[in-house]
Amino acid sequence: RILPLDAIFAGQQPFPVDHPRYELPLAPVAGVPPLGTIIGAGNAVMDIVVAKAPTKAMHHTFFTSQADSVGVQIQIGQAAMRLKAARLMSYQVAEMLDAAAGQDEPMAYGTRAEIRTQLAHAAQEALAAIHTLINVHGAATFAETNRIQQFWRDANTAARHAAFNPFVSYEILGKELLGIPKRISPAV
Repeated sequence: RILPLDAIFAGQQPFPVDHPRYELPLAPVAGVPPLGTIIGAGNAVMDIVVAKAPTKAMHHTFFTSQADSVGVQIQIGQAAMRLKAARLMSYQVAEMLDAAAGQDEPMAYGTRAEIRTQLAHAAQEALAAIHTLINVHGAATFAETNRIQQFWRDANTAARHAAFNPFVSYEILGKELLGIPKRISPAV
């Protein structure tokens, strides 16, 4: 009942069922569900901030509501695009995995490297959106009774998983694109 981790990451373990989905390597597949959680947390923060902006005062300004501020409007738009970019990257990863599941040969290392990097980059985009939205919402975000702090904490915790380390992922992809054969992680 013990399988070598390298074989699992490479998709070379004995399969319990004869189905193409089980032939996909673990690393690219395993990052998708937690990314959904991170993006979902970002969407929840967006919903709260947008709902409160028309009635939330903007302290130390002459604006009667946050929604009246062009600065807030720009930040909301920027956060929305970051969340959309993260979502679109996750959809592309799902499409790449679906396409690979129907193939007779193992998924190429370059494809796995790209998927890992897209997952990490998408997580960073979602975190950046959350960060921007927290700047809009203000210090009240971190009150224990504020749901935003829970979403912030959960998204940041999930994004700290080793699979989402952007710098390792960028290095893996960069080495692959440059033709440098040195591997730095079995989780690709």
